Amino acid sequence: MLVCAKDHPLATRRSVKLTDLEGVRFVGFERDIPTGKALERMLRAASVQVQMAMEMDNVETIKRAVELGLGVSILPKATIQTEENSGTLVSRSLADGTYTRPIGLLVRKGRFLDRAASAVIEVLSHGRQK
Repeated sequence: MLVCAKDHPLATRRSVKLTDLEGVRFVGFERDIPTGKALERMLRAASVQVQMAMEMDNVETIKRAVELGLGVSILPKATIQTEENSGTLVSRSLADGTYTRPIGLLVRKGRFLDRAASAVIEVLSHGRQK
C-alpha cells in the first residue's frame, strides 16, 4: 500500500500508480536490506525515480516519518492498520498490481517446536496448509 500523511495530496486519491510517485519525497527501507532492494527493483521496473528523503531499517520508524509529513512510503497493509484506524496515516492501493516483499523466519537451532509452530513454519516455507 502507498502510505502517506492524511494531508498529503495523494491522500485524496482512491488509488495511485507507481508513476504518480515520480519525484515525490519518499521514506524507504535501507537499500542493503531485502525489503529495500525489493522496493528499489519495483520502482526501477516502473521507471520511477522518487526523491529519497530518508532510508530506515524499521517499519515503525518509517511510519513515524511518514506521519510527520517527511515523505510517502510503500508498506504492507497489515503494518499500518493501527495508524489508519487512528487517522494518523492514510493508505491507498497501488493500481499497478499487488507487490510482495521478502520475509525471514529465524528458528533457534536445537530447540523443540510444538505442532503449532511446526505447522506455521510449514505454511511459510511451502506456501500451503496441511
